[in-house]
Amino acid sequence: SLGFDFKDYFFYFKVFKGLPPYPPENSPEREKVVKTFWDIFNRYSPSEITQKELQPDEEKGYSEALELNAELLKKYGDKILKGEEWF
Repeated sequence: SLGFDFKDYFFYFKVFKGLPPYPPENSPEREKVVKTFWDIFNRYSPSEITQKELQPDEEKGYSEALELNAELLKKYGDKILKGEEWF
């Protein structure tokens, strides 16, 4: 699920395990089947990047942050996106 909130100028990028229905937002079970891109990147390299760097800001705009998310997803999310692993 890829979303961008223009008002907050914020990316909402999530990966879902399996098919719907998913647990409700406030359910502890949801954490087992829904991960943000940050969760994926932080799992493999917690000191490489900050969560703020993954988000657009007034200075760099959204395209630079989007490019960084795409690069890191290729680097760390390949097996997750292929359904070969989960965490």
